[in-house]
Amino acid sequence: MKHSDERVALQAVEFWSTVCEEEIELEIEAQEEYGEMPETESRQFAKVALGETMPVLLNLLTKQEEDADEDEWNVSMAAGTCGWCRPRCNRPCCYPLHRGQHQG
Repeated sequence: MKHSDERVALQAVEFWSTVCEEEIELEIEAQEEYGEMPETESRQFAKVALGETMPVLLNLLTKQEEDADEDEWNVSMAAGTCGWCRPRCNRPCCYPLHRGQHQG
């Protein structure tokens, strides 16, 4: 996500968005099983990588250009989407990190 080539950084952010979306779906599936073992179990990769990925995503949000085309998908937009997905994926552990990033 820190790569200087925006296309590479965009693909890395998209990767973590996909991981989060998959883990959310696995959590929903596990809740719907009512005591039965789900077919696939989450390995919680997003939660493990949270300390490394969330600060980078927050930094990427600051990279949005003023004259950027709103219809063109860029790394800042992808970081915003992924950042929105992360708390849904890692509910309790994500919020202290967000507060810590915004304190002066």
